[in-house]
Formats: sequence, structure tokens, C-alpha cells
Amino acid sequence: MRQAGLTCDSKFCYLYSVWCRGQDAVSNSRPIANIHVSGKRGFDMKKVLTIIFGLGVVGYLGLYVYFYSTQGDRFKSVKLSSDFKFKFDVPFEELNFKSKGGGQINSLLFKKDSSRGVVCFWKGNGENLDRWGLMAPMFLKCNYDIIITDYRQHGKSTEKSRLTISIPTRRQFMIF
Repeated sequence: MRQAGLTCDSKFCYLYSVWCRGQDAVSNSRPIANIHVSGKRGFDMKKVLTIIFGLGVVGYLGLYVYFYSTQGDRFKSVKLSSDFKFKFDVPFEELNFKSKGGGQINSLLFKKDSSRGVVCFWKGNGENLDRWGLMAPMFLKCNYDIIITDYRQHGKSTEKSRLTISIPTRRQFMIF
């Protein structure tokens, strides 16, 4: 039990002393005495901080496990057949570019009669042009043409990614 012989004129001190001592009326100018900071009537700050810290750790770990378990689904792209027809409310032109590896990169070009320029939009790592083409009217409304391109192996684009990762051999790391 901790005692304090302080005089306090603020409402906080008054309310705190009433809460800690369980009294109904304490004058603001009276000394505050017999304030229980721990025990049955008060609270233990160490216990409160431990609980808050524990909840934070559990919450962080829960979010980590959730995002780790769903990461494969967030970046998946739906492959479209080569005869798939895009349908949008605004006119567009479908473009196909040949790549060095013999594949095809699929793009959509949305044009306005009088535009202020062209926005070249490289979409995120998920979905395909069927979803990302829905954002074109927003740019057309602002008088910009927009071209949106699918990555390799996304949507109607073909050819495998050329990114190769070699596994280093033990010999590369040996120090002579």
C-alpha cells in the first residue's frame, strides 16, 4: 500500500482518489491519502502492460500467419484462352506484341478522340486485363489515353518468364 500526502486541484486527481479509495465525496483541496496503487482496490501497472504486450504479440503473430498462408492466392493470375473476348463499356483496341523468346505480350489500348497524353499502366502482380481494364474509364474521363499490359503467363500473354535462379554450388563458396 502506497500513501501520498499531495494536494491536488485537478479533476483527474479527484476522480482518481475517488476511484482508488471508493469514497463518494472528496474535496479537491484535501490531501489525497491512502491511495492504493496495487492490491484489491487499485491496479497493477506491470500486469496491465504485460497483458497489452501479450495481446500485441498474439495479434502480430496472427496477422503474420494469415498473410503467410494467403500469399499464394494474392498473386495468382487467371490464365485466359487466346480466343477470350474482352468486354468493356468503352471502346478499346487489343494489342499483341511479340517477345524475343517467341511469346506474346497482350495489351489493351483505350483511346479518347482528343487526349492530353498516354498513361502506360503496368498492373500489379495479380489478376489479368479482364479486371484491370475496368479502371480505364477513370483515365478517359480525365482526357488521357491508357495502355494496360499483361505480364508473361498472365491473362492472354504467353511465354515462360525468363528469370532463372541458379542454385550455387559448394565450390562457389569455398575459400582457398
